[in-house]
Amino acid sequence: MNRRIKPVYYLLFLILLSSLNAPAQVKPRTLIKGKITDANTGEPLPGASIYFVETTIGTSAKQDGTYTIEADKPGYYQLIVSIVGYEMVKKNYNLETGREYTLDFKLKPKPVNVSAVEITGEDQGEWRRDLKLFTGRFLGKGEAAEYCTIENKEMINFKWAGDTLCASSPKPVVVINKFLGYKLICELVKYRYNPYSAYQEYSIYPRFEELTPADSSEKKTWEENREQVFNGSPIHFLWALKHDRLEEENFGIYFAVAPFNRVFYPVMPVTDLNQIKYFTKNDNEISYSFKGYLKVQHGIGHYSFIKMRVPFFSIDDYGIADFHLPFISIGEWAKLGVSELLPRGYIPDSLKKSINKK
Repeated sequence: MNRRIKPVYYLLFLILLSSLNAPAQVKPRTLIKGKITDANTGEPLPGASIYFVETTIGTSAKQDGTYTIEADKPGYYQLIVSIVGYEMVKKNYNLETGREYTLDFKLKPKPVNVSAVEITGEDQGEWRRDLKLFTGRFLGKGEAAEYCTIENKEMINFKWAGDTLCASSPKPVVVINKFLGYKLICELVKYRYNPYSAYQEYSIYPRFEELTPADSSEKKTWEENREQVFNGSPIHFLWALKHDRLEEENFGIYFAVAPFNRVFYPVMPVTDLNQIKYFTKNDNEISYSFKGYLKVQHGIGHYSFIKMRVPFFSIDDYGIADFHLPFISIGEWAKLGVSELLPRGYIPDSLKKSINKK
């Protein structure tokens, strides 16, 4: 009897041993590598920045111009390659999990004045007034703005075009956000603000770096603040739209003929998402589109109006659209400043569980 049982025990032992020695499963990642050089001379450009817009994914080129970056999430990304004295390169990619991409870039030289703004005499008061006006609008009016500082404000140049304040900077504008725990490095492509009409328009390509919290308490505070800022934001809306969870996430959407919340500009509820959904030719991907305006309401009294900037856009599982900023915002979302920006793909833990269940 015992002789028959022993081989069974031995076999179980071998199975257990092999399972313990088996390598742990590694989550597949996407690898991007290549070389950044001068388009005229072919010389490497060490220190050139290469990053995905509105993410923490990025690096700088080595001495030989080579770089390597990894992305742990598939989806739509906008890639920026930049260095002072050269034209910025901007490309869009749809990255697939587990793939390796080789991307080489040849940058064209561009003369630029990188000296800091010299503030002297009568110009000092004028520049400081412009800076205060710029900072108040650029960072935003919310609580988060009070915890933000611009690290290199002396690099920002201002000029007036009639009643419109224009701002530019030869180097990225660096914002330290102690409310959310991020350092933002922003390529300031365009900035315009009219204080009389309160119209603000700006275009930036930011990348994020995680700040180091002083202790576990500050880390927890940052996590809570991030979830607070995410709630009701454009990223939250896009995520809820993608996963058909608008009602669960407290969103309501309405067709509107104009961006006004008045009786003589009626709105009509979107009762079926198929009214704004369209299928691509291969029927594997859903796109979204609408005419006129959509009124997006979150909770009670919080609403924005949005208008398409592109004919169609798609959304991945993380709430990221295939086109950067696929719609123009009017209302609460238009008032959001840089201080309330979150990395693309940020999702609170509570919603991550919902994604994993699908």
